[in-house]
Amino acid sequence: IEIVPIIPPLVENAAVVDLQSQDVVIQRNTPATFIAEIRYWGDAPRNGTTAALRVEGSVVATQSVDLIPGQTRLVEFRDIPVDVPTDAGVGFAAVEVSLSADNLSTDDTLTRLFPVVDRFPITFVDQYGEREDPTIDRLGDTYRLRRLLLSAGPLGPDARSAIRHTTIDRLDRELLAESRVVVMAGVRSPEDKVPLLREFVAQGGRLLIAPGSDFDPVAWNELAWNDGRGILPGSVGLIPIGALPSETSEPLHPFQLDFATCTDDCFFLPGTTRDQLEQLYRTAFFFKALPIDIAANTGGADQAARGEPPVSATPVLPEPWLSWAESDFTLRPQTDTFTDITAVLARYDNGNPFAVERRLGKGRVVFLSSGVFRDWNTLTVTPAVLYLDRLLRTLLYETFPDRNVHTADTLTIPVPASLSHAQCRLTRPDGSTTAVPIGAVDAEHWGIALDGMPLRGEYRLRIEDGAESGDFAQRHLRFAAIGPIEESELTYAEASTLEERPFVRRNDARATASAAGRTGSWWRWFMLAALVGLAFEMVVLARRQRKEAAP
Repeated sequence: IEIVPIIPPLVENAAVVDLQSQDVVIQRNTPATFIAEIRYWGDAPRNGTTAALRVEGSVVATQSVDLIPGQTRLVEFRDIPVDVPTDAGVGFAAVEVSLSADNLSTDDTLTRLFPVVDRFPITFVDQYGEREDPTIDRLGDTYRLRRLLLSAGPLGPDARSAIRHTTIDRLDRELLAESRVVVMAGVRSPEDKVPLLREFVAQGGRLLIAPGSDFDPVAWNELAWNDGRGILPGSVGLIPIGALPSETSEPLHPFQLDFATCTDDCFFLPGTTRDQLEQLYRTAFFFKALPIDIAANTGGADQAARGEPPVSATPVLPEPWLSWAESDFTLRPQTDTFTDITAVLARYDNGNPFAVERRLGKGRVVFLSSGVFRDWNTLTVTPAVLYLDRLLRTLLYETFPDRNVHTADTLTIPVPASLSHAQCRLTRPDGSTTAVPIGAVDAEHWGIALDGMPLRGEYRLRIEDGAESGDFAQRHLRFAAIGPIEESELTYAEASTLEERPFVRRNDARATASAAGRTGSWWRWFMLAALVGLAFEMVVLARRQRKEAAP
C-alpha cells in the first residue's frame, strides 16, 4: 500500500460541542436562556458564521459569529420562548444549534432535549406554610427560595399558586407523590415524617434541608439522624458556629465559603472563570451555622475503600408510590441496589462543612448547615445566591429521565411485559425509519437494544400495540445523540508513523530526488509505447486494405 499525503492547503473546522440551558429546567411559556459552546480549528479566522437556534424545528434566533483559530466561544441566546405540549405537567423540548455548513457537516449541528414543566413540582416546608402573611412580615424560612425560583417568570397569584407551601404536620404521601423535590427550612422537628421522607428519597425524590428560626438540633438528631437510620447525612452538633446579630452584643466574626472546597457542579456557571466565581461567592458572609459530623455515618466505609458501592441497612427499595417515578420512560434499566453514600460538597473557610449530601437509594438529601433566610447569612441577598438557584433546579433536573446520549452508547430501553409483542419503529435524524425488535433482557425483563446511534440528532422511538379488542396503545420516546468532540478535531497522521506499519510505503514531497525522477519519467515511456502501438496498428490496417482492393 502506498500512502500519498493529501493534506489540503487550508485545514479548518467549526463545531457545536455543547448546548446548555441556563435555567436547567424550563418553565413553560417563560423566556429561557440557552448557551452554545462552539470550537474552531483552523489556520485563519472565519468571520460571519451564522449560528441558528431552533426549538422543535423552528428557527427562533440567529447570531453572526466571528471565529478565531483555537477559540472556544460561548454564544448566548436570551429570552427564548419554549412552548411544547406536556403530559401530566411535564414535557421535553428539542433544542438545536446549527452553524453555517463547512467541509465537515456532521458536527455543525447539536441537538439536546430539555425538560419543560407547567409548574415546578417542588414542595416547600417551613414553620408557617399557608399561614404566611407578608403584610405583617410573617415570612417562612423558605420565602426567599420560593421567590428565587419564580423570579424568571411573572409574579402574581397564579405564579404563587404554582408552588406548594405547607407545614410538616400536613406533609403526607398524597402530597409527596406529586412532588419531585422537597425543601425544608426552619422546621423545628421532622416529627413522625422521617420514614415517609426516607421512602420518598429512596424512590428517586430529592430533599433539601436547612436549619433556621425554629430548628431544634436535638429533635432532628433523635428522629432524622437516628444513628444513620434516618435521612440526615450526619449528626448535627448542638453548639452552633458563630451567632446571629440579634443574639449577641459582642463583635461579630463572620465566616465565608472556601471556594477551593466547592466541588458541587452547582457552584459553577458556563462562561465564568474560577477567579470570577471565587469573587462572586466571597460576597456572602455567614454569621451562624451548625456543625455536622459526617464521620458518624460510617455505613459502607469498608465497601467504599474497596471501590464498591456501600449498601445501607435497608436491603431493597420500597414499593414505588411516587406518581412520576413509574411513568417516566427511561433509556436504561434502573438498579435495585440500595446505596447509602455521604460526601461534603463545600466547606467554610473555618473548615466546617457548608453543604453535605447523602445519596440514599435512587435519590439524595442535601443538608445546608446555615439557614436560607435572613439573619443567618447574607447568601440570599448577594450574587452568591446563584448556588441556591442552581441547586434547586439541578435537584429537580436529576429526577427527570435522561434524554441525551452519545452516539457510541449502547442502550437497553426497558419495556413493560405487556408490550413485549408490540411493534416498535425507530425514526433517525435523517427521517429514515426502521423496525427494531423487542426482546428479553433477562429472565424477567423485556427491552429494546440499540447498539450505538450512527447519526447525530434527535431519534424518535414509537411503540404500537394493537389489541384484539380494538384498543390501541401508542408510546413515544424521544432522545438526542451527541457525537464525541474528537471527531471534530481534524488531525492528519504523520508519514513517519504510517511507515512503521507493514505494507505501507511513503510517497510525498520529501521523497528522494532519484525516486521522484523515476516516478516522473515512467509515464513518458508508457505514452511512447502507446503511440508506437497505435502507429503499427494503422500500418497493418492500411496494408490489408490495399491487398483487398487489388484485382
